Amino acid sequence: FFLPLVLTTTPSMRLVPVAVEAYTGGYGTLYNETFAVATLASLIPLIIFIFLGRYFIRGLVALGGAGKGV
Repeated sequence: FFLPLVLTTTPSMRLVPVAVEAYTGGYGTLYNETFAVATLASLIPLIIFIFLGRYFIRGLVALGGAGKGV
């Protein structure tokens, strides 16, 4: 978390967790905005997993070494 914050020079280059953390206020945490941004940020990986989930599961099964082919 700290390394990407230090290495990125502009706000447009920030990674998603750093950008979500940027929504905390200077005098307190704005929970409604922080949770809204976190929800939107989690939608992209969820959609990718929905469409590519079978390949993810196949990879986990192949790594398990159960002796069966995929």
